[in-house]
Amino acid sequence: MYGVAFEAAGGMLAAAYVVAFIAIFFTAYSYSRMVKAYPISGSAYTYTKKAINPKMGFLVGWALLLDYIVSPIIACLTFGLFLNAQFPSIPVYVWIILLNVILAFVNIIGIKSVARVSGFSVIFQILFIIFFCAFVTKDILVGGDGSGLFSFQPFFSSDFSVSTIFSGAALICFCFLGFDAVTTMAEETVNPRKTIPKAIFLIVIIAAVLYISISYLTQLAYPNFTFENGDTASFELIQMVGGNLLSALFTTVLIVATFTQGVSSVTSVTRFLFALGESQSCRTKCLVIYTLNIKHP
Repeated sequence: MYGVAFEAAGGMLAAAYVVAFIAIFFTAYSYSRMVKAYPISGSAYTYTKKAINPKMGFLVGWALLLDYIVSPIIACLTFGLFLNAQFPSIPVYVWIILLNVILAFVNIIGIKSVARVSGFSVIFQILFIIFFCAFVTKDILVGGDGSGLFSFQPFFSSDFSVSTIFSGAALICFCFLGFDAVTTMAEETVNPRKTIPKAIFLIVIIAAVLYISISYLTQLAYPNFTFENGDTASFELIQMVGGNLLSALFTTVLIVATFTQGVSSVTSVTRFLFALGESQSCRTKCLVIYTLNIKHP
């Protein structure tokens, strides 16, 4: 969504990321408070059910279920499209089926295997980002306008518009989504009241640092950057920064990232379904017991 967000924010991506981070930080803080009060799988479904009432929690739960189920589908479809582009002779559906089998296998093995796979992918992506930032920094120092690496230009400009920044931030908020998924692991986490809030804040802060750094450096290095298609703007930027080598590496990173999204999405949806099903199962059991007691006191 780089190109779409770039256009919405009027090129002021760094400022838009800062605004989005502030909004998401308060949301993350809310989740951290709720998981301390209710360290149970189910995320917002559990929090709404416990804090407001079960009926409202039921509605929130089924609304969330749409998100948690669609996310693995998007991951599988994207994975298939990426690999089909690299290997056109193999149909998309083959890659989708293969990914589904691998995701099921990884999740059946256990949560530790999921953590290892996710950890490897995150490290790989962060290394690529550092590599990319090094390329951009070199361009700033070698061919810059003399302002160096420190400038307020990415955050303020002559045509600065608050409404435009907020428009970009509204889209950029989607980049931070996913931190709430760790709350579905509450019942499998050691000391969840302390561990999960720390994880939530680390996810949001690390993501903000990476996003703001990339947008800040690219705005300094390429203030007049233009692209033909908003959907492929990130590829165009990578191609301009590092040529074919960095583009090939970027495609690999995207495939790995998509795979990891699938792993974490399937893990989250299974825990969420467990929490949702457990609650409904308990209600059904209570209803059966209540009915039996009426008929046979």
